[in-house]
Amino acid sequence: MNNAQHYNHITDLWPLLLGKNFHWGLFDIEDLSLEAATDRLIDRMLSFITGREGLKMLDIGCGIGEPAFYVANRCKLKITGISNSESGINTANARAQELGLSGDVNFFMRDACDNRFPDGTFDICWLMEMSHLIENKEQLIKEATRVLKTEGEFILCDLILKRELTAKEIFLNKEKLLILERSFGKAQLRTTDYYIRILESSGLKEIKVLDISIEVQRTLDFWITNAKQNREVAANLGYSADIENFITSCEILKEYYYEGTWGYAIFYGKNND
Repeated sequence: MNNAQHYNHITDLWPLLLGKNFHWGLFDIEDLSLEAATDRLIDRMLSFITGREGLKMLDIGCGIGEPAFYVANRCKLKITGISNSESGINTANARAQELGLSGDVNFFMRDACDNRFPDGTFDICWLMEMSHLIENKEQLIKEATRVLKTEGEFILCDLILKRELTAKEIFLNKEKLLILERSFGKAQLRTTDYYIRILESSGLKEIKVLDISIEVQRTLDFWITNAKQNREVAANLGYSADIENFITSCEILKEYYYEGTWGYAIFYGKNND
């Protein structure tokens, strides 16, 4: 299945495994819960942003909307979320209505690489853990930059490669990568240097990078625990095979992180044009 179909498929499963936020957590202090750590990752991204109340933010790859709700409440931003998952968009809009935020936060089915918004519409473009799913990352980032106002801010966090892999390494890891694809969708990771080149070629300035690979690793232990505790519930929802594949996927990710092959970083830039 393609990534849109994948995320339609897991909408009901992932809250059992990942919690309300469909992203990794930042465990930069001791004794954090998974929910607290995922919120801390949002806060760490927000720490790069200088703009606040009343500004317009585009949340590209918004999932089911929970980070957008958190940001809207914390910073009083006007947020538009987009995704290619119809199930995710429907869930997000229903949740916005439930929270009384539908005047400030709205979600739409759009293509991240062709979002159809006018040039210079947004003060902030926010890409949280979605770029690894996009093959044409250059088009993704150029399209985000296009809809930024002058002095608008770009912020992205995602999984990265810590180094370029050889053809032999890719071949030897083919089966593991297929297991990961079944759990997380078809991904294409790139290095920090690759992202920096694209940010620069898209015209972004004042680029900053923060590697938080070590601080996110504990996320996987929480995901595995959640999966094991929710096996029966997942089975009743028809996800028996999915949850076993998910546990195996997390173990593979732990291996990649601990050996220093994969990592995680935050990228920031400003549209000074």
